Amino acid sequence: MQCGVCGTTNTPGTSFCSNCSTLLTPPSQHSPAPRSGGAGTVITAVVAILSTLALAAVLVFVFVNDDSTTPATTISTPTSTTTPIDTSTLANEAWQSYSAAFLQPHTDEPFASGGRILAIATVDDIAARTSTSISGLVLLAWEDDQWISADGIPWSAPDSEATIEVLGDQLVDHPMILITGCCPDTNPSTFVLRVFADELRDVVTDLPIDESWTELALLDRSFDFLEYTECSSGEDITLASGDSTFFCDLELRTRLDIMSDESVRITEETVEHERPQVIYPDDLRIDGHLMTRPPCDGSYIVAVGASISASEVRNRANVTRLLHKYPGASYLINDQTCDSLWPSVDGNPIYLVYFGPFATKGEACDARSDGPKDAYVRPLSNDMSHHTRVYC
Repeated sequence: MQCGVCGTTNTPGTSFCSNCSTLLTPPSQHSPAPRSGGAGTVITAVVAILSTLALAAVLVFVFVNDDSTTPATTISTPTSTTTPIDTSTLANEAWQSYSAAFLQPHTDEPFASGGRILAIATVDDIAARTSTSISGLVLLAWEDDQWISADGIPWSAPDSEATIEVLGDQLVDHPMILITGCCPDTNPSTFVLRVFADELRDVVTDLPIDESWTELALLDRSFDFLEYTECSSGEDITLASGDSTFFCDLELRTRLDIMSDESVRITEETVEHERPQVIYPDDLRIDGHLMTRPPCDGSYIVAVGASISASEVRNRANVTRLLHKYPGASYLINDQTCDSLWPSVDGNPIYLVYFGPFATKGEACDARSDGPKDAYVRPLSNDMSHHTRVYC
């Protein structure tokens, strides 16, 4: 059989040309003999090529599906990723806009507490108006994609500024909230609360906040603890300048730690302070005896001797002798103490050695027996003249 493409004569019964691999078609009785180079040759060649390609495709399909099974159809569709909405991010972004008009400085807000997102602001913040005092605080909650009021706190401070800090929100569900009034002086007042649901509790007493809080003097703080101090015992002392100030003899230092189970661990330490030595003007610098300046509070002293001289050396010698003679006695200079003491004699200072002070005249009168026969009682007062006499 002759190939209609290349003209090669092939063995009868062959399906493909041995030269060009074209599918061989048996000639029809009515078909003219092929002519080299004519239009019929071109058409025959095209048909043969298409037939060859079709047969090849059929063979490939049969080969791939030789197990006679129906191939599965796979439809590829584009995938899309939905990013979950971060509630905290939304709340923080909304807070930035919401608090933009606030008057007071805030830090570490909003905060998480009990599975909720909360924040605290002053009433003046919410109203965005100038005020001479903070009349209250407002607990705010992030609900339904907006900030709403959840509770109110009656609180006041003698100034118009307050800072609000959150401690422990990285550790527990109910962190500590620090509210600090600032700064009428160098010791701002600080209050600490914790939020449980819609209830606000004083962190020191663990009681719901009504109209009073526990005021703290903070020593140190971190995100999960705070330390504060309070005075257990002390009293006013007079400085060399004549000013009076409170001195704490026994101080209680407390540390509050928020534990992972939401409890608060309390650690206390007592610290004893030694009173500073107060050296007043005209002190005679006698070893073991500083000159005193007792308060003019109506108490009484017993005078056991005096030194009146323009010479500091002579006054020091006289007062030293009297202090040694009467153990437990102290000394003062009259014109720097109270109006009820004779201030001077001929312009010379009077250094008075005395017992006391005593709360009552009777106690002072009884103490005269520890001094010389001429010991006498004098009041300590700015409301009495130095001419006033006390009779026992």
